[in-house]
Amino acid sequence: MVSLLLSTVLYATPVSMRTQEQSAKAAAATPGLPKLQRLSALNETSYRPLVVTELPKNLRAKAVQILANPKAPHLLLPTAALEASDTLIVAGSHWFSVSYSQQGVTVTLLVRRAAISASWLAKQRVNGPVISRSHGVVTVDFAAGGSAVTLDIECLGGDEHPRCGHDDEVWKVANNLRWVRKP
Repeated sequence: MVSLLLSTVLYATPVSMRTQEQSAKAAAATPGLPKLQRLSALNETSYRPLVVTELPKNLRAKAVQILANPKAPHLLLPTAALEASDTLIVAGSHWFSVSYSQQGVTVTLLVRRAAISASWLAKQRVNGPVISRSHGVVTVDFAAGGSAVTLDIECLGGDEHPRCGHDDEVWKVANNLRWVRKP
């Protein structure tokens, strides 16, 4: 009887310790609750501000909706999106996206204000914008005034297309974002 009790205790202890260890690892790797980042003014020289009334009529209503939301990030629009006939703006409570296409290129801009606490990444640092390429899509990630920005450029022909094959072309789109503000 004692040996049965002792073997039960010895067998159960490692299982419960393993469970606690797994729970601790899972808790450490789980991001925290979303936290809104404080927005700061954007550099007006870099982002050449536009007043919402200067936007094409088909974009004004959605822009006004985003600007009226106190939780929304800065409203940034690629200059070419102002001229494209198929520009689509979709807004969530802490984010918005803009997409348009022209001459074999589809551009999608995603701007987010909600950030996830990542204490488990505290020792890792990423400085400045990052360009990545995957499956014919060039992505530029950077921060702008407290907003996280992802710019995807997808080209027919992938890296063979001049707008996707050279970093200079990708930077042109990123550097031509306009900051839309209230009147």
